[in-house]
Amino acid sequence: IIGTLVTAGAFQKGPLSSLIYKPSLTFRGEYWNAGWQMGISHPLLGVGMDSYGIWYRRMRAPSALISPGAETTSDAAHNVFLDIFASGGFPLLISYLLLQALVIFYIRRGLRNFKKYDLTFVTLTSTWICYLAQSIISINQIGLAIWGWILSGLIIGYIRSQSNNNVG
Repeated sequence: IIGTLVTAGAFQKGPLSSLIYKPSLTFRGEYWNAGWQMGISHPLLGVGMDSYGIWYRRMRAPSALISPGAETTSDAAHNVFLDIFASGGFPLLISYLLLQALVIFYIRRGLRNFKKYDLTFVTLTSTWICYLAQSIISINQIGLAIWGWILSGLIIGYIRSQSNNNVG
């Protein structure tokens, strides 16, 4: 329920909209659209790593000239998935999605195999979910990316080690 209210508030709907909605969310929509356009227009290789800023003005929608403005530029799509898609096209996006799917596979495996409450599993999984939520609205910078890679590896490693030990 809280997640639904927060999401609705981000889109200027519901009782939390005055607390949650910020103009920067509208700007992010423009950055997301430009990242999507970069990936679609260069589906095999993308526009290149760290080239989003070079391509932003060419690929932005006409509405971006009004808000956030004609002089505004951006170095990132403010969404890790779209940054990866814009940088490396479908091959890189599919690879990243497969890695995320592998983590989800191991989380499901852990949910099936653990017979009692496992604080380590719950902590790793909930922290990874928070990382994933943050990666949807943030730039792909080292401070965020490191948590995604570390948590993904920890989840897979922990569940594999617990399965190998037959601890449940």
